[in-house]
Formats: sequence, structure tokens, C-alpha cells
Amino acid sequence: MFKREVQFWKESSWCASKDHTETWRAETKEDFFLKMLVENNRIQKNFDNSNGDCYTFLEDDYKLQDEYDEWWRNLGEEKREEIFANA
Repeated sequence: MFKREVQFWKESSWCASKDHTETWRAETKEDFFLKMLVENNRIQKNFDNSNGDCYTFLEDDYKLQDEYDEWWRNLGEEKREEIFANA
């Protein structure tokens, strides 16, 4: 079980601020990354695309952000399109 806190950032006009923190759980780190990707994609699809609302890792969780970025790069275009089509 992989468990981490994530922050939800709310954009209001030109300002973004932390709205709240949630604890997310997933079976694996990859499942956790997928959850982050799908949830942020859902926010962008269901609201105005210029909306900056999003979930992020905690500010001091640089290592996890780096791992997520590498996971994203390694997904490949075909897998990304599949994820976004099903999300």
C-alpha cells in the first residue's frame, strides 16, 4: 500500500492558493501516479481548460515529484492517449 498526502490548489482569478490537503492511498506508486494524472485530467475536462485547479505533491516532496515526472516521460504517447481517452 502506497500512501501520501497531496494538496489541492484552487485558482481564483490570478491567484492560486492551497485549498486543502488529502491523504491518498493506492496499491502501488504507479497506481498513485495514475490516480494523480486521471484526477487532474478530470478537473481540466469538467471545468474550464484555463482553470488552474489541480492536485500536487507536498512542496517538500521533491523526490516523489521527480519520480512522477520520470514515470510520465516513460509512459509514451500511445499510453497517455489511452489514459486520457478512458478518464
